[in-house]
Amino acid sequence: MVAEACARRAATSKSLRSRVLCQYVNSGLAVLALGVEKHRYTRRMVAVRLDALAQLERALQSAERLPEDELTVVQEGCVMVWNVALPLLQPNLRVQPMVQRALFRACKVLDDRDAYLHELRVTMQLELARAAVDDDFISRAESCVDKALELNYIDRDYQVTERDRPLDDRLVPLKQAFFLKTDIYNVPETNEERAVLLLENARDSKGMQAAEAKKSFLTRACQLMEEMAEESSVAPGDDA
Repeated sequence: MVAEACARRAATSKSLRSRVLCQYVNSGLAVLALGVEKHRYTRRMVAVRLDALAQLERALQSAERLPEDELTVVQEGCVMVWNVALPLLQPNLRVQPMVQRALFRACKVLDDRDAYLHELRVTMQLELARAAVDDDFISRAESCVDKALELNYIDRDYQVTERDRPLDDRLVPLKQAFFLKTDIYNVPETNEERAVLLLENARDSKGMQAAEAKKSFLTRACQLMEEMAEESSVAPGDDA
């Protein structure tokens, strides 16, 4: 293939930019070589994507040394990281160290350059937060959520949806859940807060009695949400 030949030639180039782009191309070609399997959850697909992420992570590490006017090259690598990692962002796969390392590297590079790809940066921070929660690293997850909430972005479909920050629908509840879990002096005041805490307790239930504990927490959470729905359906003048 022409692309493979060009990549081999660029790999020995004295230009850092060319070597970085070569690593981008090689990782992309590896995923493309999967053919129809690239979207099927097989061991080979996972292994190839993890190897591609490892190569992209090394490429971004090199890209950090590129001059400021090479921002486009840096951003292209970060977009590739997201596209390669996307099928691996399942609960059983996103905890893979290489998935987290590649996303973390992409976030760091974009942060250091103050790149305008804010929506991508928010999305990657959200996925890092989810992975940290899966690993029970709550403080790390909270830090990722805080970074995401600090970023300003406008959704590309804003004119249609009239919702400028749709990802906040996922970030804010996570932030609330962290607060309820980590503040031992905080007592949930509303049914919504109680339901959130019960759902977090259900997720965290482990051990021999986990099934029964999850059932108990989820049943109570459902009851609270039903009460909330009933309360919201009652108009202000209905009690009279």
